[in-house]
Amino acid sequence: DRLLNENEEIQGSVNQLIRRLLDRQGITEAQLRSGNLDQIDVDEIAREKAKELIGPGGPLSAEAVSDRIVNFSIAAFGGDKSKIDIIRNAIDRGFDEAKQILGELSDVSKETYDLIQEKLDQWVNDGETTTPETTHDEAS
Repeated sequence: DRLLNENEEIQGSVNQLIRRLLDRQGITEAQLRSGNLDQIDVDEIAREKAKELIGPGGPLSAEAVSDRIVNFSIAAFGGDKSKIDIIRNAIDRGFDEAKQILGELSDVSKETYDLIQEKLDQWVNDGETTTPETTHDEAS
């Protein structure tokens, strides 16, 4: 529940960022849905807010996203380390699908993937993730 609530809050922040950007440009939701837009310019206000979201300590930073993915994965499989291959395959599939949609992934996405793998390795080898919120014992 905590992870779902966090995701909803983050999604709300991103949606608000986009809505405000569109509002500043006078673009309505109807225009956006119609696809009759030549271009949407990302202004400095939106650029700075996005940097805050993905920067160190931000809710969409590589560290924060990797924590959520690892914590969810461990909890979803009841802390069962024998499921590590299923977890890794699911994560790989998700990142592969993102690549198909977006093309080349951003540096923050690549860093997120690497951190996920490191944290899963630590969980499998040490019995704990690198995140303070969820350890193997708490996930089971």
